[in-house]
Amino acid sequence: MPQMTLRALAVEQGWAGAPSILSLTKKSGLLTAGGAIPASHFTKHKHKRLDALPTLTWRDAGGTQGNVTTNSNLFETHLKIVGGLESEPADITVDWPGGVEAYFAGQQPAFQEAFGQSASVGLFYGTDSTHGNAKAPVGLHQYGVAAGKTIQNTQAGDTGSTSSIFAITFRSGIDGCGILFDPNVTAAGNLMKSEVLNGGNKVAMTISTTGPTAQLVYQVEHTGKLAFLTTSTTDIGIYNRIQDATSERPTAAKMDELIDSVEFDESTILFMNSATRRMLNILNDAKLSTDPITTDFHKFQSSWNGVPIMIDNNLLSTEANTLW
Repeated sequence: MPQMTLRALAVEQGWAGAPSILSLTKKSGLLTAGGAIPASHFTKHKHKRLDALPTLTWRDAGGTQGNVTTNSNLFETHLKIVGGLESEPADITVDWPGGVEAYFAGQQPAFQEAFGQSASVGLFYGTDSTHGNAKAPVGLHQYGVAAGKTIQNTQAGDTGSTSSIFAITFRSGIDGCGILFDPNVTAAGNLMKSEVLNGGNKVAMTISTTGPTAQLVYQVEHTGKLAFLTTSTTDIGIYNRIQDATSERPTAAKMDELIDSVEFDESTILFMNSATRRMLNILNDAKLSTDPITTDFHKFQSSWNGVPIMIDNNLLSTEANTLW
């Protein structure tokens, strides 16, 4: 079953800022290809995790049978807010060609770009104070570590100079695996909500903490709500401590081990940054291929042993070993 993605939602529903989502300066494969799941309660998502299968037994016709239940735990995943308050000087915006509205419209692509980068970093690195943000949701690297699905390079690279490759198997549904989003925001045709404040009027904003200095500004608040949902220990695998040095680049054996660490199917995707992708090229292994993904052969997709590779340059090449 095809996965719903944020990219597909942006295109199909004509979201404001959709072009920015699709062409972020720091390419975000996670936002464009990752499966997306609407949160069950807008700002939070209730779900269950199946820890063990029920025990079913054979019996004769007319025989008795025991009561069974699934051993499952109930959880809530809370979405976190990505955003900021935009305050622009009134004397500049009023005199802008087309006025205040045109000025803020011109700023929108930059805020969509900033949203995309902040969202991608937060979803990968979560609450890690060095690489992510303490206010972010739990990140992919934290889920992978908790599930024991981290694969370390044979020769670990130097701390502060390494990167990781993520394998994720996306699953749809309330107990699936994917990016959680607030359906209230998307129903209005946006991934990031931009709300004009103060009734569209200018207000005095204090710009000094040492005196009564103020500036007249127009304001818009930009907000979006996201988190990542995983309900199985086989959703996420991580191959870490990769560095561009002879004995510290990815190996074919470790790449295969990474794919085997997740419940592999047609919705499994590999995420890495451009630098790590170049290291894979050095392997010159037949399992790495580039194939056309359109019938007119104008678009191509790299893959490892049939698993698609998506570039996300919000994955750092400066990861510290304290992550793991």
